[in-house]
Amino acid sequence: MTLIKFLTSVVRLMRPMQWAKNLLVFTPAMFAGILGDYRGQLYSLAAFVVFCLVSSSIYILNDIKDAQRDRLHPEKRFRPIASGEISPRQAFFIWNFITIAALIVALSVSWKVAAIGVGYIIVNVAYTLKLKHVPWLDITSIALGFIFRIHAGAAAVDVVVSVWLTINTFLLAAFLGFGKRYHELGALGVSAPESRPVLKYYTIKSLANIMKFLIVAIPFTFMGWSFARFSVKDALWIALTVPVIVFALFRFFQICSDTARFTSPTDAMLRDFPLILSTVVWSGAMVGILYL
Repeated sequence: MTLIKFLTSVVRLMRPMQWAKNLLVFTPAMFAGILGDYRGQLYSLAAFVVFCLVSSSIYILNDIKDAQRDRLHPEKRFRPIASGEISPRQAFFIWNFITIAALIVALSVSWKVAAIGVGYIIVNVAYTLKLKHVPWLDITSIALGFIFRIHAGAAAVDVVVSVWLTINTFLLAAFLGFGKRYHELGALGVSAPESRPVLKYYTIKSLANIMKFLIVAIPFTFMGWSFARFSVKDALWIALTVPVIVFALFRFFQICSDTARFTSPTDAMLRDFPLILSTVVWSGAMVGILYL
């Protein structure tokens, strides 16, 4: 294997397409009104880099452990370790390197960011080794990862995350996690537990009902946060963005339901034009309300 091909495999192993989730670290600075500040930008960017590295380290660890099972999956069998492009030994070295690099960057920001990064690693190692096979705790572990992102962004710029925002983030992350399980069950059917054993504990109907409940709960907690955090005037303006949120949630649910067109809902959401447009519109509206 040539060096260029190997490095390309390393990049694929780190799954940079998933780094979009780490943009959450910027939200505390944005909602606190300091994202335009140089310090807010620099420290939030550093926290973003930290979570890009630690999240990639977890993906690598997960791929090392699940390589044999991934070879049975129609899509996952092409991953670098499962396909043999990168050996488990090489992957373990890469995992060590980027984990240490992440902690060095985190400590350069603050000990709080480093502690949150370590907490993220601990929870996700537990997920990789055990919790991913335990129903409900698998989704809870995924959702906690998003909570860690929010709190790392807050720690980087020294602001406090409200309970409402924490709950809202948890519900949104759970929605994405349940959506992925829903899609996998629909796509793989009775063979789904072979690639992800925890799926034997879920049903299409129960997952659909949970997602429908969360489509209602997420906008509700978002509005609870806005009225608790801002003036009534600003909160009412923020309320105008709720239809965009609801549209995005329904669109993701539609993607999860369409197993013929989409092989992975979390990958599809990064390329789906309606979802991208709704995210841009909502973000632009929030920036306009908070900064103009």
